[in-house]
Amino acid sequence: EQVKSGEPGILVPADDSAALAAALTPLIDNGRLRQAMAEASRDYCVKEFSVDTMVKRMDEFYSRIAAR
Repeated sequence: EQVKSGEPGILVPADDSAALAAALTPLIDNGRLRQAMAEASRDYCVKEFSVDTMVKRMDEFYSRIAAR
């Protein structure tokens, strides 16, 4: 659910080895693309799953629950 195709990952159907091979070919052939996707993936994870972000989300969650 966290990966969006091309931003920063590649989605392929389950149990489809041909689609997986087709998706990996550009990454194998293009080091710059690999690096760009790796950096985008790290940036996304740092932003979405940092301790500060997770604490804020948990605080918001518990505040909503307590307000019921």
